Amino acid sequence: RITVQGPSCCVCKNAEINMLWAYSSCPETLMYGRFAKGIDDADIIAASAPKPIMFIAARYDDLFKIQSVRRFVKEVKAVFDIAGAGNKFVYFEDKAPHSYTLIQARQFAGFMNKYLLNDERRSLPEVGENDFTMIPYEELKCNPPPNADDMRTLTVKTALEARKKYQSKPVSVSKIKKLISWDKIALKPLSIKKGRNFYFSRKWIARQMLFCDKGQIELPAFYLFPIAGSKTMIVHFDDRNKYANVVAGGILSQTAGIYSKENVSSLLSVDLPGWGDTTPAMYPYEIYSWGAPDRFISYTTAANGDHIMAIRIRLACALIKSVRERMKYHGRIILTGRGGGGVVALHTALLMEKEIGCVAMWDTLWSYLSLAETEKYVWAADVFMPKILQFYDLPELMASLKVPVRAFNPILGDGCGVSADEIKNWQKKFPANVKIINCAENVLIRELSGVIYS
Repeated sequence: RITVQGPSCCVCKNAEINMLWAYSSCPETLMYGRFAKGIDDADIIAASAPKPIMFIAARYDDLFKIQSVRRFVKEVKAVFDIAGAGNKFVYFEDKAPHSYTLIQARQFAGFMNKYLLNDERRSLPEVGENDFTMIPYEELKCNPPPNADDMRTLTVKTALEARKKYQSKPVSVSKIKKLISWDKIALKPLSIKKGRNFYFSRKWIARQMLFCDKGQIELPAFYLFPIAGSKTMIVHFDDRNKYANVVAGGILSQTAGIYSKENVSSLLSVDLPGWGDTTPAMYPYEIYSWGAPDRFISYTTAANGDHIMAIRIRLACALIKSVRERMKYHGRIILTGRGGGGVVALHTALLMEKEIGCVAMWDTLWSYLSLAETEKYVWAADVFMPKILQFYDLPELMASLKVPVRAFNPILGDGCGVSADEIKNWQKKFPANVKIINCAENVLIRELSGVIYS
């Protein structure tokens, strides 16, 4: 259907702009697994040969740097030459910054006259800035019909269609393993670098730790444990940082029993990749309105075919193995999570269910369908999980667990809480071991302590 192309100030080598310069392109251009399959934009444009194309670049573009563009053009032009269509690939380099100028428009109009209208002698108007002023904003708006489909609505329709197949069915471990590329790793315990013990009372020891794998991934952790030992250990993941629910008598420190004489647990709070102490430094391109560290890490790992959430879940499983084999802890493990950490905890609980005594989460995403359905979401881009709605959603995952499950104050994609009516309807569908509770923090601590120490 495409007769003529004229990309302007929008393309250079993906290996350079996305990987080396850490620029987060629009997610729809970074389809899942494209980098893993070696698909560069140069391949996509070269595949259009012999369709005519005028490739337009700006010499002083700060984003699509001209040296990379020229390397890109050389590769594509070679393919057009091999296809016997070298004359149909035209490169125009404008002496301008990142923009679509009138000079570029005039050049492309002439190109279209030749290849679209077959009339290269057709006259073109002279370019004058005063003759081509921007029309009013209201006239520029496209105003699509209210019921017109877009990328989001099409995604929701696809998700709803897929949901018919898995709704109310148990989530199998094999489905999760397929989603998170479990076959990429052999599950091994992580090595541990211990920090100094800090004895801050007669009963408790605090320790900074570092869990490491051979791939040079490091997971900073805070470990709090009673000197007399404990029958339970809380392993916690939080998308803010490992201290967020510990400091100032937070949910975790109270539940661990710092004020209790009887009910005490060890507490291991861990920063998974991209969270807490492992949050990436901001790259220069992330100062723009469409850039952010969570976007870069999400879009790029998706394009690599191994999304950051999949990596986190696999590492969380390796961490549980480390608790057993490296830390030699043989008591009951309680998995907890807050925000995106709750999503990780839920998946880890099913994958490592034989090792887990209970899983609890709070302020966690209720469902990925709610994330797809909302027009304005509040969640970080690195919490999205590519392809999950093809296989299952989070409520189905909760219902598939045999251990006690507690979800406190779940949150929809738009940031609103799940209504009491919806919770009531879901609670009827869930087995008795799953409970969804909207409550204040003091009630949360009481309920969480009840399921841990019962």
